[in-house]
Amino acid sequence: MIVSNDSIMKPPYDITSNILQLLTAISEQIGEVKAVHLHRPSRLTRYRRVKK
Repeated sequence: MIVSNDSIMKPPYDITSNILQLLTAISEQIGEVKAVHLHRPSRLTRYRRVKK
């Protein structure tokens, strides 16, 4: 709901349970991608590992 100075306006869309489920799935997948990149070793670490 959007509140303006003179009245309360309703947005031109509805948030359904299907939309919430899709949003949850997308958010979980984004979190997984971020977690994968968080634990990635630096280039120097990988370079040293290959030389051993």
